Amino acid sequence: MDSAQVYFAAVDDRSSTWTDIGSGGGLPGIVVATLAQGDGQQINVTMVESDKRKSVFLRTAIRELSLSSAKVINERIESAQIPVCGIVSARALAPLTDLFAFSQRFSDHNTTFLFQKGKNWASEIETAQNHWSFDYDAIKRETDSNAVILKIRGLSRVGHIGGKSAKNYLGNQSKGLRWKDNHHDKPWGCACRAWEASFDY
Repeated sequence: MDSAQVYFAAVDDRSSTWTDIGSGGGLPGIVVATLAQGDGQQINVTMVESDKRKSVFLRTAIRELSLSSAKVINERIESAQIPVCGIVSARALAPLTDLFAFSQRFSDHNTTFLFQKGKNWASEIETAQNHWSFDYDAIKRETDSNAVILKIRGLSRVGHIGGKSAKNYLGNQSKGLRWKDNHHDKPWGCACRAWEASFDY
C-alpha cells in the first residue's frame, strides 16, 4: 500500500523517467513500474541496487511481470551512471541529507523526490535545511500515522543561485499533513498491495 501511495503522490508530477535508489526487494520500484504500465503511463523506471542477489530477483520480477519499461542497475549509487531524471524515490535507505547527496548527480532543480520516512522525519527535515534549500509536502502514510512520504521539489544546496526557501509545515499547524488519494478503485491496486504484503519490513 505504501508503494502505491508513492506512485499516486506523483500524479501531478508525471515524468518519463523515474529512478528508485536502493531498491532492495522492489519497493517501491516494482510497484511503481507495475502501476505505471497498468495506467498506460510511459515511465521508464530504473532501479539501482548494489546487492547482486537482490538485483537478480528484481530482474526476475521484471521479466515475470513483463515490465517493458523497467530496468535494474547493479551498482552502488555513488558510481552508477544515471542520467538526470524527473522523479527519484527511496524507502528506508538513508537520512535525508545523504539521500540528497546520493541523488545530486542525476537530478536537477526540476526533479521531484519521493522519500518514505518514519516518525523522525521532522528532525531530518530540520537537519537537511542546514545544507539544502527545498520545498516539501509531508504526506501522511496510510499504513502508519506517524510516518510520511516526503515530496520534495526545488532542491539546491544552500547558497546556490536558484534555490528556494524551504517550507516548514511544522510552523504552520493550519496546513498540517497532506493526504493524497491512493486510488484504491484501480483494478491493479490489489495486485500491487499483494506484492507489497509479501515482504517482511
